[in-house]
Amino acid sequence: MPISRRQFCGAVGASIAAANSNLFADDSKPKPKPKPKPLRVIAYNIYKCTGWPDQRQLAQQAVAKGQMAKRLAMELALHDPDIINFSESPSEKLTKEVAELLGMNHVRFPSGGNWPGTLLSKFEITESQNAPMKGERPKELFTRHWGRATVKLTSGDPLIVHSAHL
Repeated sequence: MPISRRQFCGAVGASIAAANSNLFADDSKPKPKPKPKPLRVIAYNIYKCTGWPDQRQLAQQAVAKGQMAKRLAMELALHDPDIINFSESPSEKLTKEVAELLGMNHVRFPSGGNWPGTLLSKFEITESQNAPMKGERPKELFTRHWGRATVKLTSGDPLIVHSAHL
């Protein structure tokens, strides 16, 4: 069946237009930004990494063998956290080891007593402040630690994170 030149040109033009439809797209509309990934945050009272209850034989063995940092980091890594807040932190050496194993940044919030806090973050920690109480605490104020850090999100936006154990 013969076709006319007009039909042939129309068919070729339609095929080219369909194959290159993006040439005719309306670029005046801004493309929507992808939704930001939700933050994964863990708040954990780690009771100085002694294991709970601390009189359990396996907890005592893990502490004696120096395994607590590695064990803790492995368990936390399963949850792929962006930010971790520890209450009743162990030594700063141990929390820095956990941070290193997780590839996270670290800031410590000493307490007026013996109950420090620690913040770990995948994001850069750009600022931190601690609010410890010195001297004798009023009996009605049973605050163990309270700290504040600013982290720089992937987007570049700052996020203020409070770490408190009241």
